[in-house]
Amino acid sequence: MSRIDIGTLSSLIALIRALDSHSSVDTDIKNIVIRALSGESSCSELKGQKLALAPGCTSCKTPCGRTEEPDITYLASLPNWEMKMKLLDRITEVATSRLDDNKLELIYKAIFNIGESWVSEETISELLNSFER
Repeated sequence: MSRIDIGTLSSLIALIRALDSHSSVDTDIKNIVIRALSGESSCSELKGQKLALAPGCTSCKTPCGRTEEPDITYLASLPNWEMKMKLLDRITEVATSRLDDNKLELIYKAIFNIGESWVSEETISELLNSFER
């Protein structure tokens, strides 16, 4: 299975982090996420969308780091990275199928968790299993 490149993954995680504070997600964002998972969306497109969602982040005087791109090198050094890549593979497969709002929400949740260092293997396993249902 072909994975998205590391830069795109990092930008995608940052976009999903920015989405977390929004109550609704428009069709453009859904399409960008799906295109990113299929390797058809660029880092600059993802960064542009994140900037549109959270325009104040770039000029914030006290940045919280919430919408920053994660350090993928550090994440890849953690013991659960292989499981996270299995989850990414599964997300990529699911993204090519017909998606309802529940599946899309699961995809967002999974991408968010791939970008976090504190996520347990149990959580990743639960997410993997949720795509089997």
